[in-house]
Amino acid sequence: MDNHFHLLLETLDKLIFYYNITKDDLFNSRVKEVREARNVFLYMSNRYLKKSLTEVGKLLGIKQAASSLGYRRGLEIFKENGL
Repeated sequence: MDNHFHLLLETLDKLIFYYNITKDDLFNSRVKEVREARNVFLYMSNRYLKKSLTEVGKLLGIKQAASSLGYRRGLEIFKENGL
């Protein structure tokens, strides 16, 4: 498994723990906490792991436009909560 993919999964696991959700929730739910976790994941994956929003969006099952919007929201959440 490539190191970047491992870091991506590790980041995902930490967010799941932080938000107290399941991986299933992350891919299937629209509950506020889940959306927030998904958006922070998009932001962190792009900003720190240098993954494209398209690539991360595919992992999450969302389109590029939704990934871009999620990234912007994730950035705001990241700043507001000092994550």
